[in-house]
Amino acid sequence: SNIGRLAFCGCKSLKSITIPKSAVIGRIDSHLMVVLNSTLIGIDIANSQCSINGKPFESYEQMKTFNIPLSVAVIGDGAFDSCKSLEAVNIPCSVTMIGEFAFNECSSLKRAVIPPTVKRLGSRAFGGCKAIEYVEIYAPITSIMDETFCLCKSLTGIRIPPSVRNIGRKAFAGCDKLKTVEIPPSVTNIGGDAFVRCNEL
Repeated sequence: SNIGRLAFCGCKSLKSITIPKSAVIGRIDSHLMVVLNSTLIGIDIANSQCSINGKPFESYEQMKTFNIPLSVAVIGDGAFDSCKSLEAVNIPCSVTMIGEFAFNECSSLKRAVIPPTVKRLGSRAFGGCKAIEYVEIYAPITSIMDETFCLCKSLTGIRIPPSVRNIGRKAFAGCDKLKTVEIPPSVTNIGGDAFVRCNEL
């Protein structure tokens, strides 16, 4: 029922993985494939009963797309950390939590849409996504955590949802092209350096 730790370790020529709908995968565990200079460029998990835990795809620099299956509830801490070629990822409405560093340093990712089912968006979840131009937050989260969108150097605007009460420390630090921020009256705290080095604000 699981794809365990190091399941595909050392598969240096692996280019794609497709897991069929007939499979019942309870979870994808940490460091699914630890490979230096991996050739993996795409993963498609058609299964709808799965969670993504413990950095299974950390530092997969060649992976460009990932289709997150429907009904995944958790995108764990560091799940896609430093996937520098990842250009597109769909976050389905089944997801309730996006962990810390989940998409950190995904420097080719161009957009992020946070669905209304997400209740928690972890610290630095999208930190260092230098190519990201578009972020839409539909989730009724109460806090933009520390460094959540720091160093998103292509981001030009953001609308903070009306449920948010806290904007954390360095939440948008170093967003060089950020020109507009819509902050709702619900916000009662803005952390230190939240918008530091946002030179176009």
